[in-house]
Amino acid sequence: MKVLLTGGTGFVGINIAEKLLDEGIDVVIYGLHPLPGEVERAFQKLRGNHVFVKGDIVDQNLLDSTIKKYNLTAVIHGAAITPDVEREIKDGRTIVNVNCMGTVEALEAARKNNIEKFIHLSTIAVYGKTAVEDKILIEDSSTLKPEELYDITKFAAERIAIRYKQLLGMNIVVARMGNIFGPWEYYSGVRDVMSAPFQAAQLAISGEKALLPRAGYKNWVYSRDIAASLLALLKTDSLNHDVYNVSSRYYWSVEEWCKLLEEKYPTFSYEIVNNIREENVIYRADHAPQQIDRFVDDTGYVPFFDLKKSFEDYTEWMEKNLDFVSAK
Repeated sequence: MKVLLTGGTGFVGINIAEKLLDEGIDVVIYGLHPLPGEVERAFQKLRGNHVFVKGDIVDQNLLDSTIKKYNLTAVIHGAAITPDVEREIKDGRTIVNVNCMGTVEALEAARKNNIEKFIHLSTIAVYGKTAVEDKILIEDSSTLKPEELYDITKFAAERIAIRYKQLLGMNIVVARMGNIFGPWEYYSGVRDVMSAPFQAAQLAISGEKALLPRAGYKNWVYSRDIAASLLALLKTDSLNHDVYNVSSRYYWSVEEWCKLLEEKYPTFSYEIVNNIREENVIYRADHAPQQIDRFVDDTGYVPFFDLKKSFEDYTEWMEKNLDFVSAK
């Protein structure tokens, strides 16, 4: 198996590539910017081979030639822009083009080359308003109410991918990823808001105080669980559904994360503040958890990292990569 990973130099893409390479799977990492040096050095130690191809996701000719050149058999499509409101206002056309037309171009390249499996990376954001209204998010029964441009374009991209499957019989699956944090998160230029655990951890290692808007409950999912989940989808021959929630069974708050940080870093503290202007850890509305029973039943993979395990693993990783974590 040889995999084309679009958006492979972003936070989630790096985690996926790391997992695939560690399994001995060769990966072509496709993106606009090279891998950070620390990541490149880490990848050199893994079993699989990797190549970086610099390219725009809307360049179908390059996607097509890349698949042919490296004899690729699978695609994990993760290239996307995750904007904040300011970028929505300033650059809506690019967001729509990358998130929607980029998906079309990746699908067309896959179709032309008879790709064996195409995994489209989607997001909990497609649930939109429902994520704060319902108690649990279920793939086929929860109503999708996307409101922001990111939510809307990712919903549209999902439907485009599934329509290609229906029309052409392609082996396509959609993975709706949850609220992700963990190793290799960094300011890549296409993800405007970093995860709350990442923001708090940065403050902790610099000895600053975290000012939170509220406790911040979500089923936070560790990036290494996401990577392992996608590997499970890739390797499972028979999947019974078009769409899977890919997340965690664990539900905890940013405040609980900060309590652990306080215990580990004596110069760090946190406070929940009432004035929005005082906040220095930014996160969106609390989300209902995603039900992942369908995913677990079909793949057999059960997410491993709860709050304590993810904290221990992440802080150990941070201490080995302080320069990378601190860079902005």
